[in-house]
Amino acid sequence: IKHMRDFFYPLDRLHDWNRIYGRRGFYQFNCVIPDAGAKLGMRKLLEKISDTQSTSFLAVIKTMGGKGRGYLSFPMKGYTLALDFPRRTGTEELISSLTEIAIDHGGRIYLAKDNLLSATQFQRMYTELPKLRTVLERVDPSGRFGSDMSRRLGVR
Repeated sequence: IKHMRDFFYPLDRLHDWNRIYGRRGFYQFNCVIPDAGAKLGMRKLLEKISDTQSTSFLAVIKTMGGKGRGYLSFPMKGYTLALDFPRRTGTEELISSLTEIAIDHGGRIYLAKDNLLSATQFQRMYTELPKLRTVLERVDPSGRFGSDMSRRLGVR
């Protein structure tokens, strides 16, 4: 039996764990792939990482329950994969390739941990975006509210 804190936040036991990656830091890749495509999709993701000889200090695979209610909700019934990659030459291209694999298998990227997703990739995986746009036009017709991320992803 473990304390809840140790179970949910194991890295917090390592002082300054984020310094493992050096001054340049790291990117986190976090996707979910629905049950139907998970076995093949996860295999393709891991093969791509292996083919590029990339390494991740942290790797977590989990199952996920049902779909969320929000238009940009990440959850879906399937499997998640979270990986931390050191920020170095080639990492951005690797993550873009991994994103394409996730999309090809019906998955999507966790937006809260993303900073590399393209607007095209975003629109292919978050299929309820048109519904969100309709709401945004109604509640913020002049487009005053937004963020760097929403502009990068072409939310409006």
